[in-house]
Amino acid sequence: MRFTLLDDEEFLNFNVSAFLDPALKAKDGPDQTTLYQLAILGRQGDRFAIGEFTETIDRTLQPAAFASFERLRGVRAIGFPDWFYSKLYQFFEILLHESVAVLGNGPGGDWGAPKTARPWEEGERRLRGSGSSLEPDEIEAAFSPEAREETYPWYEIVALCASPAPGRPRVEQLRDRIKGLGRVQHARGWSKNERRDRLILAGLEKNLPYDEICQELDRHLIATTEGMQIVGAARWVVAWEDPQLHRDVQKLFSKVRRRKSVKQ
Repeated sequence: MRFTLLDDEEFLNFNVSAFLDPALKAKDGPDQTTLYQLAILGRQGDRFAIGEFTETIDRTLQPAAFASFERLRGVRAIGFPDWFYSKLYQFFEILLHESVAVLGNGPGGDWGAPKTARPWEEGERRLRGSGSSLEPDEIEAAFSPEAREETYPWYEIVALCASPAPGRPRVEQLRDRIKGLGRVQHARGWSKNERRDRLILAGLEKNLPYDEICQELDRHLIATTEGMQIVGAARWVVAWEDPQLHRDVQKLFSKVRRRKSVKQ
């Protein structure tokens, strides 16, 4: 595992299900208990719940969601890849859970087993789950924060976890489904630097200002360099506006332009 795994409550409860908005607030998206509710309803055949969980994955894995989290909760010493993989780990834990516990249902008001098919309405209305899940290394091998939004079949993955074929554990069927996703991404030529440099060159050839090229890189979910991420700049626009990173962006763009000239 090469990323920092986040698991604090502020992180777990910050998710996005509606179109992103500059004024995004934490209350606009489902918290962790609501995600368990959607997963449980999906297992009960609720297709809307499956769709809502899918939309949450789509929206929460975007750089804009990470930027909104930092704006509202404070900047942390992590980059967008840490956010991306930690969120996937959280989502898969919820989708693959084997049992849930309800706060307030146990002795003395602690965690206890649910009493109905709607545990989110019981006790303190807080849920947590347990069971088998994917390992962080498996997630990292199959998914990439630099991939295009449409790369991964999120709805199919959520639906599989909700209604797996009988006879095999959910986690084994999910492992089979995600095998090769990383290879597919590589075969399509979506490596980080190739896509990044192609977008930079396209902007340079159009004589776009550097800040607009940075906006385009962010729009295509291109991760910043490792050096930028180390100092907390998960978006290109942020790096461009940072006095200490501004020159690094200029140097990179010039390097890409020179590389193009040499190849010609």
